[in-house]
Amino acid sequence: MSMSLQGGINTLRATVTDGRLENVRHRQNELHKLHSVLRQASESVCDAISKSSNVSVSDAEKEYCLAMDVIQKSYETLDFEQSQKDEYRVKRGEDNPKRRIGAGIVAIRPAKHTRFYSIVEPLAAAIAGGNCIILEVTLAATRIQNQKLIGYVAGRSSLRN
Repeated sequence: MSMSLQGGINTLRATVTDGRLENVRHRQNELHKLHSVLRQASESVCDAISKSSNVSVSDAEKEYCLAMDVIQKSYETLDFEQSQKDEYRVKRGEDNPKRRIGAGIVAIRPAKHTRFYSIVEPLAAAIAGGNCIILEVTLAATRIQNQKLIGYVAGRSSLRN
């Protein structure tokens, strides 16, 4: 295992250990940042999807819209007010039998067909679920497509590519 991969995994373990991904506001912020980065780069992302997947611009735009929609839906599953109420149940001496926590570190291996969507959909779900992510990306995919997404992923302590 290379030193950079091991260092990345150690960073992910530290992120899981410190528990920051249990915070709903943090997860909302991560999803908002992902949505913003992709929205700002919509034309270049659609162009990259079209070129790398050899599909029409219309099909690339559909894939992009579906990916953006899944980010929004993942965001909508997070209820900050309810999470605050649940957090203070302990103070009131109440149990929280419905408490859910992330699995920890999740690996994503995207499909070759609809590669962009197959990265964004599990990425958004994993973030919403409070997980750290290891994203498998081929050199061609990094070079041709998903440059904005990879830039977002590379700069986060809860995500590694």
